[in-house]
Amino acid sequence: MSDESAQAKAAAEQAKADAAMMRKAAEDPTEIHVVLDAEFEKKNYLKVHQKLTEVFFLNPNLETGWRLTRVCYMLSVTAAGQHELNYLNDGWGAAQKYLKMEGGQEHPLGRKWAGIILGSVAENYKPKEKVAASEQIRQHLEACLKQLPKDSAAQHAMGMYCFNVAGIGWMEKTAAKVLFGKELKSSYEEALEHFKAAGAAKNAPWPKNDWMIAQCLVKQKKKDIEAAKPLIAKVMASDDGEMFAEEIAAFLKKR
Repeated sequence: MSDESAQAKAAAEQAKADAAMMRKAAEDPTEIHVVLDAEFEKKNYLKVHQKLTEVFFLNPNLETGWRLTRVCYMLSVTAAGQHELNYLNDGWGAAQKYLKMEGGQEHPLGRKWAGIILGSVAENYKPKEKVAASEQIRQHLEACLKQLPKDSAAQHAMGMYCFNVAGIGWMEKTAAKVLFGKELKSSYEEALEHFKAAGAAKNAPWPKNDWMIAQCLVKQKKKDIEAAKPLIAKVMASDDGEMFAEEIAAFLKKR
């Protein structure tokens, strides 16, 4: 058998196995979740997205739903323009469905990824809508952290929430008062605690988190520019340094 024939035969067998697993997933998605979780760890996000979308259509369920929202968010991070918006909207759409399912409000990973993806979706909202979403984001992340206090991604997302709320303007504050009868409140000090908790939980290089810690150190009431300097140098020396160079330069120019 030629190499070409062998490859065609292997592809056909794989397609047959995939079809069988998909039929099984329509009844019980447990097995395909294990397979796709492994693919997710390998960062095969497009493949995972395709399969989870099919499974969620055939068998809408909580466990598939939060996984679909998670991979939509990961794909949105590297996408741009309409592709980014499509992934975000697909992920948030899935979250809105699974949150209404039995156990959806109590599922820590479901609440976590709902909060994280809504944080990105809301960037495209008008001020009043953004304020309403902000309250939902806080509720989702608090619900997750109540059960998973050492979840690094949830701690980082809560840090971003606090950081953004600490810097909101008059229009957003006014909208919050109208909608909730109270202002949205947080501080750079609170954001700093969450970013520190995120870094401790991950215990691995994380330039984005280090950069957020550095900004909090400078923006907090008790400014600590000296403590921020080595963190900024660490971020710039990392493999992702170029990604933050322009933002860091603009930030330092204002100091």
